[in-house]
Amino acid sequence: MKKVEINTSTNGIKLVTGIKSLAATLGVSVSTANRLVGSGKIDAGIYRYQKTLIFDIPIILDILRVGKR
Repeated sequence: MKKVEINTSTNGIKLVTGIKSLAATLGVSVSTANRLVGSGKIDAGIYRYQKTLIFDIPIILDILRVGKR
């Protein structure tokens, strides 16, 4: 899958598409990223456009931070 990053500095939204891009951004393996998506824990930060998954990184990082507390 082609890696596409959209970074808009006006409101601090960072979006990445694809499991590989999510894994690279979070610094985890592709299988770990796939488990996170499949578990449903980060559903609030996932958007779907047709067959493309779009991940909102700040939301996902907030969810993962809250989970570690």
